[in-house]
Amino acid sequence: MSVRVTVTGVQELRRTLTALGATAARATPAGLRPGAAAIAERARRYCPRRSTGEAHLADNIHVLPSPAAGDVPREDQAVGIGVPERFSYDYKLEFGDNRQSAQPFYRPAIDAEAPTAVAALGRTVWEAVAK
Repeated sequence: MSVRVTVTGVQELRRTLTALGATAARATPAGLRPGAAAIAERARRYCPRRSTGEAHLADNIHVLPSPAAGDVPREDQAVGIGVPERFSYDYKLEFGDNRQSAQPFYRPAIDAEAPTAVAALGRTVWEAVAK
């Protein structure tokens, strides 16, 4: 005995799934920004501060477009968290070097805010796909 099943609408299903993937991909950069902002804010709080009156590294941690973005329009770029070149010693504080021990602030900020970042991304993508 054999059973025969006919499935219709496979092409339409493929088109719909492709469109959903494209919609989610377009929404992703916007969904990354709120989570990155939460991580940057937490990193600013955790970052060690000097007691001098100089500008502080902590005050210069920002959400930035990903440097690998190239010619991608700003609204479609991935994001990163970083500092202006003047404060590019941030990695020495984070990881330490032969003169000082590590004083991590990025990693603890990421660990603390990862659930917030993932939830923000999920909400943004879900809202885009649900339209």
